[in-house]
Amino acid sequence: MKNIKQYLILMLFTITLFSCEKFLDQELYQAVDSEDAINNLNDAQVALNGCYDGLQEIELFSRDLYVIADLAADNSRMNAQNAGRFISIYQWNYTVSDQWITGVWNYGYQTLYRVNKLLLDVAALEDVDEADQDRIMGEAQVIRALVYFELVNFFGQTYSYEGSAGFVHYGVPLLTEPVGVDEDPGRATVQEIYNQILLDLEGNAETPGAIDLLGNGSSPFYIDISAAHALLSRVYLYMVNPENPSESAANLQKARDYALQVINSGKYSLVPQADFQDAWFLTTGQEDNPEQIFYLHNSEVDNWSVDMMSAMYMESGYGDILATDDLVSLYNASDVRLVWFRESGGLNFIEKFPGKRDDYVTPENEVNVNINNHPVFRLAEMYLNAAEAEVLLGNDAEAQVLVNEITSRAGADPALETGSALLEKIKLERRKELCFEGHRLWDLQRWHENIVRTDLTSPNIISLIEYPNYLFAYPIPDREIQANPVIAEQQNPGY
Repeated sequence: MKNIKQYLILMLFTITLFSCEKFLDQELYQAVDSEDAINNLNDAQVALNGCYDGLQEIELFSRDLYVIADLAADNSRMNAQNAGRFISIYQWNYTVSDQWITGVWNYGYQTLYRVNKLLLDVAALEDVDEADQDRIMGEAQVIRALVYFELVNFFGQTYSYEGSAGFVHYGVPLLTEPVGVDEDPGRATVQEIYNQILLDLEGNAETPGAIDLLGNGSSPFYIDISAAHALLSRVYLYMVNPENPSESAANLQKARDYALQVINSGKYSLVPQADFQDAWFLTTGQEDNPEQIFYLHNSEVDNWSVDMMSAMYMESGYGDILATDDLVSLYNASDVRLVWFRESGGLNFIEKFPGKRDDYVTPENEVNVNINNHPVFRLAEMYLNAAEAEVLLGNDAEAQVLVNEITSRAGADPALETGSALLEKIKLERRKELCFEGHRLWDLQRWHENIVRTDLTSPNIISLIEYPNYLFAYPIPDREIQANPVIAEQQNPGY
């Protein structure tokens, strides 16, 4: 597992103890011996900031995870005039050496190493403030759960997938300690990865989960108990078999209940329609909104690259990736979410992440398109999670109330349907509300639905990817296969 090993060697020297600002601007702790790196809670907090920094890599939540989830599906397409990024993903002709896939793997495991090292060291600290110790461990466990959730979606078939006889439902290597560089870990199953995610979040009789360790936070840019509840709601929704949802009733109830805990906490509210457009800009003194549960905070210091997510979308950036006509056509003329799109020269440019400007009164002001707070969890998803769970549990009236919180704020047609038609309405609103936030590809997979693309950059682009399909699990990167004889026997079928 060459890439994982390379990062382990690197981390032994750097210890990853740098804050959420990019490493070029920080002191690297290269002279600190790994056994002595975290001696107190101040050291631990700096190391925790390094874990958040891992999430902010463009290969993870600052770009690639979000871009891929829509571009590989039906919400976005390549601009014919592009710089060559993500073409293999859009065309579904990626290989084991694809740089976008390799980047997710490498930076995912780099971040996991940071988290595992931190958790091991913090647990060993004595005579420290227990509340702070618990908080640091809780935040780190949520980060680990979140990264594993993304990796298992990316490299494994969806949770409810059923393969042919003899198929092993592999996920990714499960590492909960900073393993030695000479070890060759194999892939755990998808079920084992989900078990670890739930252990990190909920705990058990022997091990406290994040929800036992965390309390309410004061900033949406750091994880608190609501972020843990939000992730649990999402995870349990993915653990539902759409072919027979009644057999997943317990998971549906948990997906609903965790979402309702966030909704009913009193900490959050949907941004009013009148403030909706401004809420997506970053402006001086207005860098949060009441809908944020957990966002990744980017500032001028983090603006180390011109290649962040908004630059892929904005015409004032590269404009490489466009919204599809079929997505834009789903919104009625009065839908406030149309502010996320701008038509120019017959192309639908995406402006959901418009960047930062000092004065939002005049839209002509110069905007830095590389400074955006990226949503990991926001309140709208919780309403949609709970609505989907309720309708699958047979509670149509409750589902209507929940989804209509979203339609009412947006100015969209309310949900009046029942049964299967109501489920389709909720799925539609989920597509419209959460576009470009890293959901679409995985939603279609967990629903066991085909990907149908009607707006293509050129006629030779694949327009139908039927479910099930080996392509829904991305290949383990070739350098890992070449370096590790164990995982060499566990490559996903078809590659």
